[in-house]
Amino acid sequence: MIFLYLHGYDGSPVGRKATELRRLLASAPVLATAYSPDDPDRALPHLERFIAEARTSHAGEPCVLVGSSLGGLSARHLAHRLRLPCVLFNPVESRKGPFVQKSIAPSVGRMSLQQPLGQGIVRNSGHAER
Repeated sequence: MIFLYLHGYDGSPVGRKATELRRLLASAPVLATAYSPDDPDRALPHLERFIAEARTSHAGEPCVLVGSSLGGLSARHLAHRLRLPCVLFNPVESRKGPFVQKSIAPSVGRMSLQQPLGQGIVRNSGHAER
């Protein structure tokens, strides 16, 4: 199984969360890519290519998207489109606010926020939604 980490607005593929994820999942590949969530015209196609290349290079292995904050919104959107499982850490759930309005969120938020979370998704409160 491979994990593809999508960082948040101010994150990076070698940041604290990515590093901790790699430590916790030491027996599995955790891949990440740098992208600018504030440039949605480039970010979404870049993330789609990243996912396609990772799936090709690890053919036959299940792939899980992992997203944090704004990367969580992107992961949710891409997981739905590509029919992949995802794990979200503190995902953006609102398209309101100047920070979010300048980012990738308006491009993916409308569709993603209308999709049901599905069974077994754990939110910050620590309980699983059904």
